[in-house]
Amino acid sequence: MADNWIDDPVFPPGTVRLEKLQGLNQAVADTEIILQPRPTNDPNDPLNWPRWRKYLNFGLATFYAVMAFAQINATTPTWGPMEEELGFDALLMNNTYAIGCATLALGSFMLIPFALKYGLRPIYILSSAAQMAIMIWAARTMTGGDWWGVNALQCWVGSLAETMVQMTVSDVFFVHERGMMNSIYIWAANFGSSLAPVAAGFITASQGWRWVWWWMTLFFGIVLIVVIFGFEESKFDWTKAVINGRPPSLEDSSTQGDPRDQSKEKPSNPEKQVQSALTTVDSLRTTIEIDPAIPRKTYWQRLAFTTTTQGPFSVFARHAYQPFQILFTIPGVGYMSMVYAVLLAWSTVMSAATSTYMIIPPYNFNSTQIGLMSLAIFIGNTLGSIICGPLSDRIILRLARRNNGIYEPEMRLWVFVPFIPFQVAGAFWFGYALQDGESWVAVAFASGICNFGSAPITSIALTYMTDAYNEIIGDALVAVTFCRNTLSTIFVFAMTPWIAKVGISNVFNTIGAIGLAVLLFAFVLLWKGKQWRYQSAHRYKEFAAKQMESLTTVADEFLSGALALLAVQSVPGDALAVPKAKRNASLVGEYTLPKDSHDPLGRAAALAVTKAGFTYGPPVAGGPYYPSGVLGAAKAAADLAELQADLTPEEILTAEDSALATTASLAGKYDGLKTLEDYTLIYDGEWTHTLPKGPVPGVLTNYTQDLLFSMERLSTNPYAVRRLNPSSDSLAFEVDDSTARKVAGMPLQELLETGRLFYADHSDQAKLNRTSAYAPACDAYFFIDKASGDFLPLAIRTGVGANLIYTPADSDADWLLAKMMYNVNDFWFAQWNHLAATHEAVHIAWMAAIRSVSADHPVYGLLDRLMYQAFAIQPLAATILFTDGGAVDEVFGYTGASAQEYTTARYKGSSGAFQANYFHTDLQNRGLINPSVGPELSHFPFYEDASVIYGAIRDFMTSFVASYYPSDSAVQADPEMQAWAREANGAAEVIDFPAAVPSRDALVDILTHMAHLASTAHHVVNTNELLSVSSTLPFHPPALYAPIPTAKGGNLSVVDFLPPFEKVVTQLTFAGLFARPLLADTDRALLHMFDDQEMLKLMRPKEIHDAAARFKGAMQAFSDEVSARAFDAQGLSQGMPFLWQALDPKVMPYSITT
Repeated sequence: MADNWIDDPVFPPGTVRLEKLQGLNQAVADTEIILQPRPTNDPNDPLNWPRWRKYLNFGLATFYAVMAFAQINATTPTWGPMEEELGFDALLMNNTYAIGCATLALGSFMLIPFALKYGLRPIYILSSAAQMAIMIWAARTMTGGDWWGVNALQCWVGSLAETMVQMTVSDVFFVHERGMMNSIYIWAANFGSSLAPVAAGFITASQGWRWVWWWMTLFFGIVLIVVIFGFEESKFDWTKAVINGRPPSLEDSSTQGDPRDQSKEKPSNPEKQVQSALTTVDSLRTTIEIDPAIPRKTYWQRLAFTTTTQGPFSVFARHAYQPFQILFTIPGVGYMSMVYAVLLAWSTVMSAATSTYMIIPPYNFNSTQIGLMSLAIFIGNTLGSIICGPLSDRIILRLARRNNGIYEPEMRLWVFVPFIPFQVAGAFWFGYALQDGESWVAVAFASGICNFGSAPITSIALTYMTDAYNEIIGDALVAVTFCRNTLSTIFVFAMTPWIAKVGISNVFNTIGAIGLAVLLFAFVLLWKGKQWRYQSAHRYKEFAAKQMESLTTVADEFLSGALALLAVQSVPGDALAVPKAKRNASLVGEYTLPKDSHDPLGRAAALAVTKAGFTYGPPVAGGPYYPSGVLGAAKAAADLAELQADLTPEEILTAEDSALATTASLAGKYDGLKTLEDYTLIYDGEWTHTLPKGPVPGVLTNYTQDLLFSMERLSTNPYAVRRLNPSSDSLAFEVDDSTARKVAGMPLQELLETGRLFYADHSDQAKLNRTSAYAPACDAYFFIDKASGDFLPLAIRTGVGANLIYTPADSDADWLLAKMMYNVNDFWFAQWNHLAATHEAVHIAWMAAIRSVSADHPVYGLLDRLMYQAFAIQPLAATILFTDGGAVDEVFGYTGASAQEYTTARYKGSSGAFQANYFHTDLQNRGLINPSVGPELSHFPFYEDASVIYGAIRDFMTSFVASYYPSDSAVQADPEMQAWAREANGAAEVIDFPAAVPSRDALVDILTHMAHLASTAHHVVNTNELLSVSSTLPFHPPALYAPIPTAKGGNLSVVDFLPPFEKVVTQLTFAGLFARPLLADTDRALLHMFDDQEMLKLMRPKEIHDAAARFKGAMQAFSDEVSARAFDAQGLSQGMPFLWQALDPKVMPYSITT
């Protein structure tokens, strides 16, 4: 548990009572060691583990570190052979080595937050697997690009070893044990660093340089296995005292040994100044007391993959900037970072200089000899570690005893100081020896002397930080790692030209002088260290209190998605379920407007970091920008991982259905699909997993009816058709008067003039590239019948070849084929228009919000829920749909590349416009509601259903906005809302986004529209509707399999144009992946759009909670209405000969999905 949270200059953070004095004569005092940090009485507390478990865990962590450092340092003996075989030069090798140093500096920033959130165990496992893969890449290196990538990635992942082992030590060992453990770690790290080049040299000479990396692959495979089955998680939740800011009760302390009779501890000399210490210690016990009521975890429980810290989810930005804050505001961390930096800079430059200059005269070393030079380093490190480890812990106990049992972290520096001369002298000697071409013995001896000094100093530096700043050790070690590797990167990049200009000895003189100045500052820390710890205590407490909050949005989203994917792989299909959506919570707790922020500086800093790391990259699948930068790429990867976790069970279901259909086909059930009726048999029991309720009633039996065809334009795809305005529109093509009168009761011109004529245009598809299948480029007229008021089709023009015009007056076969041809184009339009109009329109507006609105803002919290997986679709489209040979090429009549071009054109045309596509605005502009000319539509199913949902969403948004903004001026005064508008109109280039947010209504409009696009506007075209209506066969083929007719009549068979069985299975399989049946009747459905307790508990206003309840009630009632729909006496529902239930709030998801 955490110690020293009282504001006392005698006990600043890090100062602890380490020994319990049993007498006042210090020369003869009987003492016992007080365990710090204080363990709990839980047998699962790592501090309470038996020694064999502690040593096993530490041993495995050390083995991991040995291999991590070995793979980083084994490279130098391979340089010569690689240069010869691959044509690399010394500059490339130095620069790639330097880029490795750079990624060593950055890796922990990006990876350690995962360990802080999910525990060390998953990171040890995943990084071991990653490093094994990188070693395979290294062994197969062929180009300079390969070598750049290998060095960058191996060091990026390997950087974890510089931080995680110390975190393990901090979790498992007490203060009086850490010196020894860190010395062992430093020795092990140096073992890997120094002996790996020796082994690599021999391997290179005997088996070739590639075998260095094959052997590394083998050893990392061993690491992976032993970590999976042997390494236990050491993270343990004992942070309540930290969060509450109070010291834990002394009665809760526990130590080693039996309790002593407290009556014997009364002081005999009250004038001694140890009185307060002794009276405080009276209540300390010296045994580990385990509560037998607490069950011990089983072996498999101890090997759980993750140990997740509970708490609100926060933005990734905190742990991107908090290590820097610690580095520059906590003096001890800053100083030890510089110590570590100069030591590594020395070591790195010496290693690079050895590999660069000892392969040329006068040494002419080969790879084996270069490797053997590391033996001196190993010997020096070993001797230094042997002396330092036990000496450090013994000295602090002795010094603590002399200090009345009180331990100060600066006491360790007395072990640090005597080794400074060895470090400095060795470094100077090395430079002069190499400059003057002295014997290799002199160079090796100098290297050994230098490392004899560096190993203890490094160990003490790490142990000092672990002791003094235990509660922030993760971020502190990240700061250290950044500092040390940044300095190494600078020196390695500069080394070759620097040496060329001033000579080796002068370079090492300069580095040595810098290092000496840094190391001698230890005397200042001995003098002022405790005072500085007290002066920075309040900052330390603030940083420590944040450690156990949720650490990163990206970490949580990415890893939770990956784990869900792993978990679902072995689950039977009938037990599958998609993971629940988990979103961010506010960084500091309750959502606040900027004016009410608890930490305005931190809020501004987090936004600045987000803006720097979440940038606009090139489009991935056409349309707007796509997230880039460190945070942007991570966010996109997280969304994609979550989507994959969702889709995995769907893939299993579609695979089962596909297998059933194939079996049925082989059994002759479909009779070779020779008739239209044969195609309807496809849905007779074979696709029940993917489509549990089957196609909607009527779609397989009434598809020849014109009313079904025309009403699909007002339901399943309501975005293509528009009313022609006689004052501004002209006719696209002519239909002779006699035919028009026969079909519509009046000529075409009269239909136009009376406002009864509608038009849908897909003729632009004629410009697209075709697959091996066929596709027309239809446009069509529809009309409102004067007698019945029905919305009906008038004519369809094919747009290709002979450009035939079909009408209901043609033969049944010709007209049915014409409607199917139109459906080919309409299906194409619906899919790529919805990608542009919903996915891309919301994702770019969401990007602008992420870059300009704090994660503490209630609007951010609301959008974060609605934009679940928003960035997943574009990469999915690019890799699965649009790629050559992908789903589009397999299913549609036009190519995947054409789909991407078409999507981009739609987005940049009308589909990407933000305000112009507001729900009512769009429908009114297209004359579908409130027409300026002509009669109202007697039935408009999409509008009827969507307006109920839209109204309920707007009601919630109105209450939401009003609860935070009492007036329009309050919205105008919110800098983050105005910044969002500026960002959207500026860098994000959102089409037609409001230039400002001037009022509450304007904000309601924006939020309602984004919720509408993510839900209703998307799911009317895709998701459950896709497989149940708009892609059902035989009426909805996405491509034709015979050429477009050049003449009507003849011996026409519509079946000849339909897909063969293998294409049918492909079409339904892909449609099944988008149907998402497992989301129905779950908390992912629209019914629960705002019913998220995690979000609502961070939104205090009661009006929001009431609005969420109202929305849920309204959607429940509407769902009951939709699910109860039936055909009337005329065989119609909503004026259609099929039952349309796509917008059932219990079925359609609330967020944008596939």
